[in-house]
Amino acid sequence: MAGEYKPENIYQVETGLKYGSSKFSGTFAAYYTTLVDRVAIQRLNYGGTIGTVDGIKTLQDTKTLGMEVSWLWKFAENLSFNGNFTYQGHELKKDERTVLQSGTVDGVVLVEGDVTNGANVGKQLRRQPTALSTLRLIMIIKN
Repeated sequence: MAGEYKPENIYQVETGLKYGSSKFSGTFAAYYTTLVDRVAIQRLNYGGTIGTVDGIKTLQDTKTLGMEVSWLWKFAENLSFNGNFTYQGHELKKDERTVLQSGTVDGVVLVEGDVTNGANVGKQLRRQPTALSTLRLIMIIKN
């Protein structure tokens, strides 16, 4: 059983600058974000039963430090260039996995109550990019 659920806590601090004129506008922001006590339950396949058993409970804390830049440059009467760029360094600060039910999954024997601490601490977050960017060249055609 997955046990009691407590909401995860997200804390973020952000600061930035904005600039604007008739030809150019832009923003810059820097931020720091932490997520505390994120709970994920991994459902496992035991004895031919597909994904119906709460097998592993993971409790994680994360940290992200990043910056974002956006701009719009009107360099001709009907032509402009705009975009944004985001960079973030992120990592796991806590990674605690608890086996909720004994069994064998993919040849690995799991024992209820076993706890693994720190296996992924210091690693980047899964499915979270470190850099993102969008660039656009816009031409306005008037009739």
